[in-house]
Amino acid sequence: MKNLRLCLAVAASAVALQAANADHKSQWYISLTGGANYADLQKDSTSDYGGGWSTIGAFGYKFDNNLRLEAEVGYRSNDGSARDFLSGNPSARMEHELSVVTWMGNAVVEIPAGDKVNFGLGVGAGAVQVRLDVNAPVTPDTEDKDTVFAWQLMAQADFAISRRTELFLDYHFLQTVNDLSLRPYST
Repeated sequence: MKNLRLCLAVAASAVALQAANADHKSQWYISLTGGANYADLQKDSTSDYGGGWSTIGAFGYKFDNNLRLEAEVGYRSNDGSARDFLSGNPSARMEHELSVVTWMGNAVVEIPAGDKVNFGLGVGAGAVQVRLDVNAPVTPDTEDKDTVFAWQLMAQADFAISRRTELFLDYHFLQTVNDLSLRPYST
């Protein structure tokens, strides 16, 4: 499978426990998000992955100049299905579970849009471990995983609801650089 693209749109109800506040002073922060995601394995046109869920935690430092540097760990999970070519039945389907763990370093530039509102644009790079579990009705169940280098682009909007808490909407576009060597079939 050539590349893995994951798009993450975190629900607007995700709350960040951040020390960053409306006065934009330099300080440490932590954040925790949860939401929905979509997976696309580009080279695997026979598989269909629906929407899934994700959770991401980050620890970082916000500088006076609105730059944030952070370390991020994330988990994403998607269910899917594909035709089971090895079964001999052209209509046979097998179920997939795709799970992704990410370890990323990010840089985000915040753009203040008022006392309580900020927008942010960011980039990140790190490692991605992709695991594929296959449950086929005819062929044996299999699992495989691969760890590769990845990068991401991020867009964020946040609203300060108190001095230490922000409500925000977050979007990540995650792309692996190397080919994934996942084998969904037993041979």
